[in-house]
Amino acid sequence: MSSRRRHGKYDAPALRARRPALVSWLGVTMYLTSEAIKQTLAVISGFAPGTELIVEHLLPAGLRDEAGQSYAELVMAAAAEQGEPWQTFLSVEQMNALLLECRLQPIEYVRQRETIDPAEWERTDTLRPFELSVLARASVPAR
Repeated sequence: MSSRRRHGKYDAPALRARRPALVSWLGVTMYLTSEAIKQTLAVISGFAPGTELIVEHLLPAGLRDEAGQSYAELVMAAAAEQGEPWQTFLSVEQMNALLLECRLQPIEYVRQRETIDPAEWERTDTLRPFELSVLARASVPAR
């Protein structure tokens, strides 16, 4: 995603058409540099007004809870061993600033705990929400 050749691939005329699109960008930003994230957001900002983006980003260590930090430590090590280190961690405020800088309009931020009805987290197994990632929703504003 960070090379010009690959970057141009996402600049397809079909996605720049007059009809809005939905861009789902999940499980990717942690593997990219901040500059590569910014370049991709800049391309998305050129899509048709009304286009919506759902992007997942990982929180910095100081903003994670204990379970999120434990999970991050395990997965980061495994990812790095496979040659795919996690590179970028953003607070909600940092993602908000990045979206605005790239001319995207932030709409909302959703944490794992908020993705389903709170009663659904009352479980008998060990599955629990933790603070590690956030879903950001943004749109391409009218020009």
